[in-house]
Formats: sequence, C-alpha cells, structure tokens
Amino acid sequence: MIIVFNKSGQFCNRILLFAHCIASAVKYKQRVFHMFFKDLDGYVCKEDKTEGKVGYSKKSNLLLCRINEKIINKRTREKQCKVSQKKANSVKKRRGIHIIWNWYYRDYPALFEQRDAVLAFLKPKAVYFKKAEENISKNKGDAQILVGLHIRRGDYIAWQGGKHYYDDAAYLGFMKQFADNCAGKKVKFFVCSNEKINIRYFTDNGINVFEGTGDFIEDIVSLSFCDYVMGPPSTFSWWAAYIGMNKYYQIECVGEQIVPDKFSTVEDERFFV
Repeated sequence: MIIVFNKSGQFCNRILLFAHCIASAVKYKQRVFHMFFKDLDGYVCKEDKTEGKVGYSKKSNLLLCRINEKIINKRTREKQCKVSQKKANSVKKRRGIHIIWNWYYRDYPALFEQRDAVLAFLKPKAVYFKKAEENISKNKGDAQILVGLHIRRGDYIAWQGGKHYYDDAAYLGFMKQFADNCAGKKVKFFVCSNEKINIRYFTDNGINVFEGTGDFIEDIVSLSFCDYVMGPPSTFSWWAAYIGMNKYYQIECVGEQIVPDKFSTVEDERFFV
C-alpha cells in the first residue's frame, strides 16, 4: 500500500503527487490512500477506474499535517528527492507499506501509461469544463491557433531568486515571437495568472488576447483546451497540458526563442516537474 502523507505545496503540486501515486498503485497492483485529500475533494471527479485501489481520508487530520511539516522541514530538497526516488524504486519491487512523506515522488512511465485511470479520478469536475469552454467559445473568434499562456507571478518573485518571474515586456516578446512564426495563421492567446493581468498592455501592443475567468480551476481547464501551452516551469501549466495532451513548452529564461517547433507534449523529459 502507498500512503500519501504529505500536504505541502499548492493545488497542482498536490494533485500531481497523488497522480503519480495512483499511477504507481494501478501499474504495480497496490492500493493508495491519501491522508490529506479533504480540501482537494470538491474540485475533482473521483471516478474510480482502478477497481477500488484509491482511497482517501475525509478528515482534516491537522495534527498529522503538523507532524508531516516538521519532518519535511528537517530535510533539504536534494535529500527529499533522493528519498523519493528510493521510495519509487521500492514500490516497483515489493509490496508492503510505502509512506510518501514529501511531494517529490515521481513515476513518469506509470503516469503516462495509466493516464485514463489517473484523470478519471483527478480531472476537474464537469462544471469547470463547461464554464471554461463557454469562455473560450465566446472569445476565440476566428483564430486558427489558440495559445495558452500562464503568467506565473506571486511567490515566483522569490523562488529560485526570481529567475522565472518575468515582466510584461518579456511575456510580450514571447507572444510576438510565437505569433510571428506561425506561417501567417491567425493566433490568439488565452492568458491566466495568479495576479491581476494588465491585459490592455498586450492589446495595445498588437497582441490578440483574452484572459480567464479568474477561477484557478477554470484556468487549468482553459489551458487544457488550447492548441499550445507555455509558461515558466510550473505544475499548474504542466497539469493542464497533461489533461489536454496539447503542445507544451517551459520558458526557462528571458530572451530565449519561443517558436512552435520547440513545443512537445508533457511526455518530453525536458519538461518533467
């Protein structure tokens, strides 16, 4: 049995961890149980295509959450990654109880192989798909290519020294580069962010663009509907591209060339998060 004993990170970090654990459980014929799923419960479908292999606690488990935080805080990220890799290898080789303490557990081969079972349980509820589809249908117009752009701000001003905290001018450059390399096709951008977007800055500079509804789950679904998805390294845009299996690209730095040929699906190891 795989026990997810971790509540660190934002929504997509936590969903992605559970996705890997579900995939491993299905592939290696084990069960998986999430100790801290209660606050994620209302957002996802929870359709079980695993023959009862997935379970979760319906309680908040606040005391256990504090215990987990103390364990995580005592370990560096590098050490946590090493521990998680050993755990992944252990799950493949033997049965027994496997406790996942941090969010670095990864099993990408199983994640893609068992995608149908994973998404049946963890994809957003139908109401979010309906609202996202309505917003896109209303705003796409006659565009031949729809590009989803995730403008990640907020905590990224400090994460990795602000390396991936790009300003509006940088994003404008990324968008123009992409559009200029689409062989004359009409390109429109869907943009979403965890901060307020100055949408007029982009339209005043010749970009055909519209923004999301402001609901973060609807933004994930909207990205999944796009032909291409791009943004700085983030589980938010990665999870959206996993749902939609559309073309995806992680923007690593200001000044890099953003062209359609660089995009691939999330199965590309360059984009593993």
